[in-house]
Amino acid sequence: MAKNTNINLFPWQYIHYNNIISQHQMKKSHHAIIIKSNQNIGTFELIWNISKWILCTNKQEKNSCNKCNSCILMNNNNHPDWYHIKKKNTP
Repeated sequence: MAKNTNINLFPWQYIHYNNIISQHQMKKSHHAIIIKSNQNIGTFELIWNISKWILCTNKQEKNSCNKCNSCILMNNNNHPDWYHIKKKNTP
């Protein structure tokens, strides 16, 4: 298994990250992934890192390159194919 050197996740999230990336590499990924979790346990970071890897144009096994235009846009929260939809706070 490739070492995830440029992602920052909680230790229990690496297995989920690696499973989703591996499915994508084997061309067995789904057209959509639904992830439901509790708040404040790093789910956004997991989803963001998976999305960044998928959008990266110069993947390094299980890591994004952090150098291509797509990675730069993701790092600047400006990628045209990345949408972050937040739950509206209700009183």
